[in-house]
Order: sequence, then C-alpha cells, then structure tokens
Amino acid sequence: MGWSASGHFNAFQKERLGWLNYGVSPPITTVTASGSYALAPYEAADANPKALKLLRHTDPTTGAREWYYVELRRAIGFDSYLATVGGPYQLLSSNILNGVEIRWASESSSDSSRLLDMTPGSVDPYTGIVDLYTNDPALTVGNSFSDPDAGVTLTVASVDGSAAVVSVTLTTPTCARANPTVAVSPSPGPVVPAGTAVTYTVSVTNNDGASCAASSFSLQTMVLLTGWTAAFAAPTLTLSPGTSTSTTFTVTSPASVTGTSYTFPVVVTNSANGSYQATSSAVYAIGSALGSTLNVAVSTDKPTYTGGQTVSVTARASSGGSPVSNASVTFTMTKSNGTAVSQSATTDSKGSAVGKFRLKRQDPPGGYKARADAVKTPSSGSATTSFTVQ
Repeated sequence: MGWSASGHFNAFQKERLGWLNYGVSPPITTVTASGSYALAPYEAADANPKALKLLRHTDPTTGAREWYYVELRRAIGFDSYLATVGGPYQLLSSNILNGVEIRWASESSSDSSRLLDMTPGSVDPYTGIVDLYTNDPALTVGNSFSDPDAGVTLTVASVDGSAAVVSVTLTTPTCARANPTVAVSPSPGPVVPAGTAVTYTVSVTNNDGASCAASSFSLQTMVLLTGWTAAFAAPTLTLSPGTSTSTTFTVTSPASVTGTSYTFPVVVTNSANGSYQATSSAVYAIGSALGSTLNVAVSTDKPTYTGGQTVSVTARASSGGSPVSNASVTFTMTKSNGTAVSQSATTDSKGSAVGKFRLKRQDPPGGYKARADAVKTPSSGSATTSFTVQ
C-alpha cells in the first residue's frame, strides 16, 4: 500500500478504503478535460482535492479501468519522514518535496498500485549507480510526463508549501493494439471414420484498445497432407474492440488415411498489423475407437400413403455426434406381402441421403417397412421405420 515503512497510504488505497473521495472524505479530482488543476498537500486536514485521477485504459473484456493518480506530498505529520529521504549517506537529496508523485493502479487488483519513477536516469554521486526510484520519484516543476496510448500529458506548473498546479492535456489516444484471442471447439473433435467431414467452431475476440477502429482478422491454417481439405466458412472476420464472433472450420480427411489424430493450427492475424496474432488448434481424430457401428436414423416424409404416391425415405448417418459424409446407403422398401425393392444413395456433408419409391396402383395395402443400411469402411449401421399404404 506504499513503499515506505511509515507515511500515509497512497491515494489509490485511500480511495479503496473510503478515506478519500467518499462521503465527507476529502475529494479526488477526476480529470476529464484539459486544463490546470490545483492540488492541496496530501496530509492537510481540509476539504481541498488531495489527488488527481486520470483514466489510462479500460479493459475491453472485463471493463476494469486503469488510472493515474497524482499527489502532492509534504513533510507533515505522519509524512514528516519525507524531509530526510535521500540516497546513500544522504548525498543525493530527494525530489519528493519539489514535485508531484504519479502512480498507476488498476481496479482489477488491490495490489496493482505502482509508484512511477519520473527521473529514471538519476545517478547517485557516491556510488555512481542509478538511484532508486524511492529516493527521487517526483515529477518536478517544468517537467512533463506523457502517455500517448492514454492520450494524457502532465506538466507541473508550480509547487510550493501550500499547493501544486498541474497542467493536463488530454488528446485522442493512439490505438493500443493487442493480440486477439482465438478458441476452437470441440478440440479434440469426435472420433470419426476416415473420410468424414468434421466441423469446428472458431471464436475470435478483438482485444484492441477502445480507441482503435474496427479491425479485420484473417483466419488461416496449414494443410500439408495429401488428400486433406480444410476451409473456413468465413476466412475474414471484422470486429470492433472488445467484441467477439465466430465462424466454422471444416476438415475432411481422405478415406484411405491411417493414424489416430492430426492437428491443424488455426492462426488469426490482425490485418491492420500482422504482428498481432493468436493461434489455437483443431484436432481431427480418426478411429479404431469407432468400432464397427455408425449411428443411423431413418424416416419417411409421411406416415400414410395411397397407390401412385411417392415414398420419400431419409437416412442420416453420424458418429460421435458429427455427421458422416460419403457413406454408402442402401434403401430397402418391404411391402405388406413381403416383396422388397431397393435403391442406393450417398450421404452428403450433413450426413443425409434420400431414397424415393413410387407406389404402384396395384401395390397391396397394409403395413410397409423402410430400411436404411449405411456403410463407410470400417463402420456400418442400419435403421428401420414403418408406414402404411391404404
């Protein structure tokens, strides 16, 4: 809550505790416009502003904000030790009483407060090494601190025993890019027979800062295996900062492939700046773990028909919850008198195949059956349904 063994807690911690900027507590000035702002000594028991607070960044995912806090410290009361702060052997005087302290902190963590060193190149004359920031961290009169990503510039106009005046310039912040986030599901995918098309969902989140414009993200993979295909439904996605969307990614192996699993990288790149990208993976699982069974469902378009009508029979083949394409399906219609007729079809990318049987006027009435036998080596499956002919 501060780097010293004594002294007042910093403004970020006092605000969290309600000792500043709450109810009758002394105020903190939240700066939202350019101008000159006065700071009273931090330790004085009065109602004057004890700190300036300036927005640095808002997390596009959580909404948590990061802030700069500016304080004027005097060697008063609990902070009286500041009069003796200095480098080794007191050969380097502290600049704390000649300027303002600037801290960075985030609402996302109570342990995030950091005192920033406004004189990072100072050297202790006795040791010849760079001095600790704890000895001379202040921004002194006439000097400026600027954060172009936040659009904030602070310049100390004056400091004396009773007040400091800080000039604040707020500008449109520059775009703060960040790596996107990408997730692939399910991964690994279901265990399927070779030759099956497996579709994955690819989710992308734009983590750029709020000041950035919407960006296009290109989605790519690498297929070096002969006979494999892999394609995105939407190879480019456009997203505003902090938003997410998804597309599908379909991978198909050749029917003759052997092995157990294959990994395909999914690389998402911000088209505005190719150095910002993220990678995930789609795992295609083939398998012996399937055993010899395909899940097959069969249905007719109506429960009852009359002579001369066409019976439409639909078969759907799946494995592990995913459709199985390119499966051979044999449809068999068995009439009420026991005679049977058959025809063949092949499942599409959705695992569906359709057979059509035209009933003759002289076909006998009664109960009929429709059967679908699906085969995709080494797996197979079948299903039966019933209907009535009047």
